[in-house]
Amino acid sequence: MKDQTLAVLNHLEKNGSITPLEAQYYLGVGRLSARIWELKHQYDIPIRTEHVTVPTRNGHSTVAKYVLQEVTA
Repeated sequence: MKDQTLAVLNHLEKNGSITPLEAQYYLGVGRLSARIWELKHQYDIPIRTEHVTVPTRNGHSTVAKYVLQEVTA
């Protein structure tokens, strides 16, 4: 697993979710959606996408929030 992908997975396991801003700020990951795609499709990690509204200097913007889902047996 790539270093950035592993860092995103570790963050998800520790915090439960991640946004692109958090990925950039805390992990230095600029293409979070690509790392999420790898986790979902190459490693079968159950992650769902939510859309959240965040404040910006010009009002508000909608961004993706990736949430690690619990695996139920």
